[in-house]
Amino acid sequence: MSHDHVHGANFGVRGSAFLAVGGYRPIATGEDRDLWFRLLDAGFRGVQPLNLTVRTSRGAGAGWAG
Repeated sequence: MSHDHVHGANFGVRGSAFLAVGGYRPIATGEDRDLWFRLLDAGFRGVQPLNLTVRTSRGAGAGWAG
């Protein structure tokens, strides 16, 4: 599957790639999408493995922990 969408909740990046593009910028929203496009522009490639399972913790209870 190929598309230009990235979802920050399931977004994994190698530390070296993250540092190579300067990490997250201090912007109010869309920092995951911004990082994604800067990685692609820098020549990194994105993959979307369809056979992975993501597990999360519900330690904060339902809703935003904020």
